[in-house]
Amino acid sequence: MKKKQNKATASKIGAKAQQGKNGVVGSNSNNLMILAEKAAQKGGINSAIEMLKSKALNGEPDAVYFLSKLYLCEDVVKGEFETGWHLLMWCAAHGVINAIVDVAAIALRSIESSKDEKAAFSWIHEAASLGHPECESILSFFYKVGFGCKRNMKMAHMWMLKAQIDNYNPEQALQILGVDEKDNSK
Repeated sequence: MKKKQNKATASKIGAKAQQGKNGVVGSNSNNLMILAEKAAQKGGINSAIEMLKSKALNGEPDAVYFLSKLYLCEDVVKGEFETGWHLLMWCAAHGVINAIVDVAAIALRSIESSKDEKAAFSWIHEAASLGHPECESILSFFYKVGFGCKRNMKMAHMWMLKAQIDNYNPEQALQILGVDEKDNSK
């Protein structure tokens, strides 16, 4: 019963956000975080969650994304991981670039087969296509080595050039890939 309830909650919030503004998280994220922080200071984390839910139900994709991240953080909110996952996937499916990058990072950390490689490639490609510089550089690497796709040096060069034009941050790209630089310094 709890699984259906989690998915229903996520679907309801997602449907309301669909009626509102879609797109890249960030247009209202600073104001939203200030409001959430104030709500948490006054009434605890539950007050912040209720405020975010209200904003999400009013069609603010930033609120849906932040709500998903809070629900996914078991240290902050207990027992809502599945709702958080559904919200994150909704955001990714509706073009919220930060959610797409998060899903890509999760996919990269759970690869067990070539099918998983193709799924990770697909999420990275989606984020790169939306202009995420670090994902552009990762996509370049994927094309270079044939990870989740056929090896294609022309595409590798093209995506690396785009990443450089967009001022990608190599450290952030490594974070998305799940590479800890400290582990590689040996």
